[in-house]
Amino acid sequence: MNREAVAARAAVLHNMSAPPRSVVDLRPLRASDPGARVPPRRNGHPGAFASGPSGALFARVHLVGLLCDGRAHVPCGRDIARGMPGGPPTDLVDAVALLRAGGFARERIEAERRACETLATAALHDEFLDRVAELGDAGLPPLLLARPVKPGARVDCRPVAPLAALRLLAGTAGGLFVRSRAPSAGVFLGGAPGAWVDATDFDYYLPVGVAATSSAVHGERP
Repeated sequence: MNREAVAARAAVLHNMSAPPRSVVDLRPLRASDPGARVPPRRNGHPGAFASGPSGALFARVHLVGLLCDGRAHVPCGRDIARGMPGGPPTDLVDAVALLRAGGFARERIEAERRACETLATAALHDEFLDRVAELGDAGLPPLLLARPVKPGARVDCRPVAPLAALRLLAGTAGGLFVRSRAPSAGVFLGGAPGAWVDATDFDYYLPVGVAATSSAVHGERP
């Protein structure tokens, strides 16, 4: 191999250390609405989504509502006094308690919360990941678009069962829920040292062409 070829390959490898990145902004639309505003024209052409909806609203999930009483679709105020003396993140405590209870049974969850509050954050984190893994796919679609809930925005979808809602949050990152991605406790770590949680409330959209989920995912409060 001549010197010029070696130099060319070295330059390629050097550039691979900082590959170019692209950012795509997906803006899912809900079901067709004759009264909806038509997206603006761009350079004389209709907006990118003027031809029809690109996604249907699948579920709304509020983390605090989920951990408060199991109704993930209902917003709920946070008790800022909890966790003030220190200890593990309260959202992680409540999430593990919910998983231990296998759903929403208030008396059992309260007992599990008290037990979880005595554990170290690392132990709770490991238990959370193990128990979420046991949920499997929870009957959820392979892909959902996750958009932070806009304050005051109305919702028109059926509620999601508590454990399915928790599985959604554990599989959400970067604006997407990917069922095959390893679950994460990131959304539940608010208050932990060094942790920063950007959003905890999401509207999930099912992209056009993605198979619908089992009806068992949706349900009223147990």
